[in-house]
Amino acid sequence: MKEAGIRAVWMDIFREIRSPDDITAYVRWCERNGVSVSFPCVNHVVGAMTYPSDAAPRLAAYERWDPMPDLIRTGRAAGIETHIWVCMANAGPPDPGKDGKPEISRKGPPPPAEIHPDWFCVNWDGISVLEGHATDGSPRERPAHAFLNLARPGARDYLADICREIMDRYEADGIHLDYIRFDYGPPSKQTGAKEAYNPKDPLAAVRTRLEGSRRYSFDEPTLRDFDRETGIGFFDSGPDLASRVAWLYSDKSRLERWYAWKASKVTELVRRVKSDASARGRKLSAAVFAGYPWCGLEVAQRWPAWVDDRLLDFVAPMDYGLEPGPFAETLAGQFSHLKVEPKPAVPFIAGIIMDSFKGLDEAAAREKLAIYEETARRLGNSGISIYSYTGAKGTFR
Repeated sequence: MKEAGIRAVWMDIFREIRSPDDITAYVRWCERNGVSVSFPCVNHVVGAMTYPSDAAPRLAAYERWDPMPDLIRTGRAAGIETHIWVCMANAGPPDPGKDGKPEISRKGPPPPAEIHPDWFCVNWDGISVLEGHATDGSPRERPAHAFLNLARPGARDYLADICREIMDRYEADGIHLDYIRFDYGPPSKQTGAKEAYNPKDPLAAVRTRLEGSRRYSFDEPTLRDFDRETGIGFFDSGPDLASRVAWLYSDKSRLERWYAWKASKVTELVRRVKSDASARGRKLSAAVFAGYPWCGLEVAQRWPAWVDDRLLDFVAPMDYGLEPGPFAETLAGQFSHLKVEPKPAVPFIAGIIMDSFKGLDEAAAREKLAIYEETARRLGNSGISIYSYTGAKGTFR
């Protein structure tokens, strides 16, 4: 990959590619717009693959035609690298193939939700993401996307097998990881009275902060592994799961051990895919959350260490929704968390989202794009990546 002048784009195959003509249109658009790196996604939060996989469920629409070989070949002829984009922990809807969702082929493996529901995240009062999130007794709404629990060895094996299959199947330039993290969402509601200190129940405020939030994963196998590997005494801290989780979250040092332990499991998977990629002469990259150290906590994505340790060949922080001033501040802040000199140890490609160009005509949008690119390069990035082709093709023609 060129280390200067990079302009990359994320592209969802399921949404954009249904015929060879779509491939031609995409590659020509990339050529017109100076794109040198393409991230075509094989499973963008739909729970199945856009090729006849033997490792994961298949989308019925692609059972007879796999567009990836032509995407790679046509892109390469145009001087465009292909790094296959894989959604990792996000396994798509909890009920793939049902209620109007994309049809899943029954010729391939069944969805993991059907055969390994134990691989999915469980919230703080023991409810699986396959069931919902409510903690107050109200009817539960199933989440739009169900996340695999990266602390479970079986889930990590499953995802590593998918990446290995992709690398063995295609002569692409690399593999690009997304959703390589835990899910997280803040509490949907809080009641001030509940947060008042109660001497009879000093952990009440902690439980209130947890209520309605998406924090994972509190299934028993994960907690047993955490307790055994850290010796923290989790199961001796209270009579039930809710009191034990409140105990864990009530002390900063205990909570950091939990965050660090979860992050180690995510990093273990990255390290494993990196080993497989290197053995095959492929590059490994990842789309990561822009906000660090925040994303090293519940999300457990401690990606600056991946850069310092060169577990990635390049990284694409998702610096979404920022105007040029805050964008520059964010990029500078990211470099401040790196430890290995010279910084960065691997190229950075700053991710921007098409929402930043709403209401602009093409000329104004290109002027703003040039500002983002100049800012990124001035601050040590190798270029930018646009999310995504779906939105960009109507603006940058």
